[in-house]
Amino acid sequence: MQAVILCPTCRRLNSPDSEFCDRCWRRLSSSSAVSRDEAEASVRQWMRRRRMLQWARRSVAAALFVALCAGIANYYGAFERPLPPPLSDISAVSGADDWPMFLRDPIHSASAVEPDTPQGTLKWRFDSDLPMFSSPAVVDGRLYLGSGDGRVVALNADTGSLIWEHPVTGPVDSSPAVAGDSVFIGLRDGRVLSLHKDTGARQWEFPTGGIFATSPVVLEGILYIGSGDGKLYTLDAQTGQVRWSYQTNGHIASDPAINDDIVAVLSQDSYLHIVDKHTGRKRLDYHTKFARGSPALSGDWVYTADQIGLVTAIDWHEREVPFEKNVRWFRTQLWAWGALRELPPLKGLAWAAFVPGSMVASPIITEDKLYVASAEGQLYALDKDTGDVLWTFDADGYFLSAMTLVGEGLFIGDRFGTLYAISADTGEELWRYKTGAPIGSTPVAGNGMLYFTSEDGTLYALE
Repeated sequence: MQAVILCPTCRRLNSPDSEFCDRCWRRLSSSSAVSRDEAEASVRQWMRRRRMLQWARRSVAAALFVALCAGIANYYGAFERPLPPPLSDISAVSGADDWPMFLRDPIHSASAVEPDTPQGTLKWRFDSDLPMFSSPAVVDGRLYLGSGDGRVVALNADTGSLIWEHPVTGPVDSSPAVAGDSVFIGLRDGRVLSLHKDTGARQWEFPTGGIFATSPVVLEGILYIGSGDGKLYTLDAQTGQVRWSYQTNGHIASDPAINDDIVAVLSQDSYLHIVDKHTGRKRLDYHTKFARGSPALSGDWVYTADQIGLVTAIDWHEREVPFEKNVRWFRTQLWAWGALRELPPLKGLAWAAFVPGSMVASPIITEDKLYVASAEGQLYALDKDTGDVLWTFDADGYFLSAMTLVGEGLFIGDRFGTLYAISADTGEELWRYKTGAPIGSTPVAGNGMLYFTSEDGTLYALE
């Protein structure tokens, strides 16, 4: 029977006197001659193993592809069933004379169109025993407020007379939201309360699991609120039952801003989280690092201001795809080593501008301007589309809280107890009102007046 030499590399049958393989040119000196039948049997066995290995590799590749597709589909919520509708459609809606929630509305406009700008004349005051930090809500001629002495109170917005009070476990920092027949408020112990707005009777409560709860937003039967446990919660406003929650990696001390599509909230994990309003799934998280206060929404952008003077406009339509951050990190390394000419852009960034100072609280956005305030006592008007500074106002003291736009005036309080009224058009001071302690709350407008609280334990009503 004819003898051959089988190449161990490519399985080629070579003549017994060959020194090198005819196909791959491997040296055959270490291979022994075998019969052709044995060689062909060995080749068939090798081919079977090779086909099995190829089949296994293709099966694994197909399984990984299917798993990747399923993961991406799951990431975008393709397998989720839509949540049932809430049991009511109540919203904290801003009427002409109302201010029903913190920063007035779900997008955090913090502005009210009034025919006349308040002139700073005291009409009445409501005194308590301890400092006040909460901003009131004003709806249908009544004012609702969390007090520093452990109460939620309802007052007559014209006279300041007490209508009802509901005792709670401690001082209240959160500002209430009023929707339907209910007043909703977050407490320092992490609970969310629903009280009847006519009597103050408790309707339900929900423990968030955190050490505090922020100011709620109520829209279309759903309550949105952040907590010290790092979660953004959505609750049925009628029952307090959880619809969905979104976990961040830090305390949520800011209040969510909401439009028809998304919820935007800042967490102390240094990210602005943009979450699908209907499913609670992440759409984009943007690294803000030093941002404070709450975001504000206007048109296609969400705005933030931070402690190093960076004012940022972010396109909330953008969506992060799986592994996108890993790809950007790799491209950034290539840029750092000179392999790329340009640094990869940040997903969602529309523009960013630096202004001097440490920005506090939320920006205010109008049709053409954006207003921000610094802790050092400066107030800036910026171009809404570019971030260019239009004018600057310098106060005598440090600012502690967000400002309010009412009519033609911007209103903000400082650490020395002074409330400033500033022209929104020119930045000139209109008037100022002096209290006995720092003003850490945001002024609100309603019922034809301006209301704000001070750490002297007093709620002031100015005409």
